[in-house]
Amino acid sequence: LTTISKCKKSAVTVWSGAGRSVRSIARRDRQPVSHAGTYARTVELSKKRRARCEEARGDQKRFGCGHGKYNGGKRRANIRDEVMADNYVYMLDGKAYVNLTNKCCNACVFCIRNTGDGVKDTSLWLDREPTDVDEVWEQFEKLRYGSGEVVFCGFGEPTERLELLKACAAKFKSAGYNTRLNTNGLGGLVNGHDIAGELAGVIDVASVSLNASDAIKYAQVTRSAYGEAAFDAVAAFALDCKAHGIETVFTVVDTIGDDEIAACKRFCEKLDIPLRIREYIADNYNNQ
Repeated sequence: LTTISKCKKSAVTVWSGAGRSVRSIARRDRQPVSHAGTYARTVELSKKRRARCEEARGDQKRFGCGHGKYNGGKRRANIRDEVMADNYVYMLDGKAYVNLTNKCCNACVFCIRNTGDGVKDTSLWLDREPTDVDEVWEQFEKLRYGSGEVVFCGFGEPTERLELLKACAAKFKSAGYNTRLNTNGLGGLVNGHDIAGELAGVIDVASVSLNASDAIKYAQVTRSAYGEAAFDAVAAFALDCKAHGIETVFTVVDTIGDDEIAACKRFCEKLDIPLRIREYIADNYNNQ
């Protein structure tokens, strides 16, 4: 899940945790390559982990509330049981955002889903996910949107709905809009194959949540269903996007602290991918 946030240089709190060096991916071939084998092995190794998570998630399928085992196996008190508005498109800071799903394989400690049901006065929890492009486009047209960029970013991970994501992005591109994908970078693991090549031509910018400088810290911060194996998959996805001509940027939230941000910068420099620091928004934009 990608956190909606703003740029900010100063850190708020320090994230502590033992770290270790991971093998550098900077030497990876920069040409389009296949990581299908890596994804297949990781998926195989994660089957038992994912089975345990599925059992613990409880009602995530309906409410999209992350991994139940990290929420005490219970729904958050502020998730409403009444019928929820299905907002597939919403406006924030003058931009149009597309909200395709509640699902996410991460349960990040900084996720805005931990502090509310949406942003400002817009609920983003979906009682029913969109089934086709027309449903998304119909809501988009009602916005009378005048800017030139559409962002795929909601309360779930957009690549969980890969086919719909591609179809919607193609629709917006054909209408003259630039497209940006805010992603956790784990779409390859989720879908069982490399997806960067499928996004090329319909996604202009990929904003990939790096979240940490190594695999152990990444697992601590994101509590991913894929564990430490997720970190290398995120880096591989970003490199693939770049190799396929998609403008690619890594992001981290400023709560990880100055030292960890500096370590993330060094990691990104090795991969020759820029890093953007995002401000943690604790109040879900209610005071923005």
